[in-house]
Amino acid sequence: MANTEQYEWTKDGYIIQASLRNNVTVLEFFHRTDTLMTDDDIKALLKVYRKDVRFSWSTRDNCFKSSDKKMMAGRQEGHDDWIYVRDIAATEALSGKDKAKNL
Repeated sequence: MANTEQYEWTKDGYIIQASLRNNVTVLEFFHRTDTLMTDDDIKALLKVYRKDVRFSWSTRDNCFKSSDKKMMAGRQEGHDDWIYVRDIAATEALSGKDKAKNL
């Protein structure tokens, strides 16, 4: 993602890619290195992603939405073996879809 710092590492059988802006994660991708990621893997990952936030499936939006309405998550379109978690306002601001300040 433009105007962010990119990091990648491997941990516990996952490749994790993170985009940070001002030392805050705005977008992350997760990929299992040993097998395809199952729906149960996604649910388990989102359950521990942040202790203060719960994710619920949104049929209308075809993705998981966070209880604080600030994040969304799901399978990466065209790459079903990659899962994304993104900060909605921050990624929209960086892509020019929003007029958010100070990002």
